[in-house]
Amino acid sequence: MRVRYPIGPGPRLGWATIARGALAVIVIVAGAFLARICLAPLDVSGTTQTPAYVATAKGNDGFAYSAHAGLATALEAFRCSPTATGLQWLKAAAHARSEREISRAAGGLAVAQERSGAGEQWQSAICGFLRDGFASPGQVLALGEAGMRCPGLAAAPQ
Repeated sequence: MRVRYPIGPGPRLGWATIARGALAVIVIVAGAFLARICLAPLDVSGTTQTPAYVATAKGNDGFAYSAHAGLATALEAFRCSPTATGLQWLKAAAHARSEREISRAAGGLAVAQERSGAGEQWQSAICGFLRDGFASPGQVLALGEAGMRCPGLAAAPQ
């Protein structure tokens, strides 16, 4: 018996099918990224060449503070790694522009430290993210308000 194949084009993919496929890929990639930063701190400061638009966003303290504080809040809400959460609060403090923002970052640091259950070990890990022992004035204030001390810490020049 001979198999016959239809003549002509195969089935067409509609825009809705293509859109659903693209959305599925985006959800899978975003989920993998979120799972990664939920389990372990993500720190690319000074280690990765970032595109110009990322460098511009990082230079805008209002945007950068909101981004780090929002990510830290989400990590806390999902009960992700306390170190990953604390790192995002530390980064938010670097971009803080007011006492209110510094206090919010300090509160987030304190909550993450408490949730860690390993105060000194957690604090040592957070302090390790400060490059060469330097911190921004906002980070120094937030760490102090959270009751943390990083040995050898010096405020970075403004």
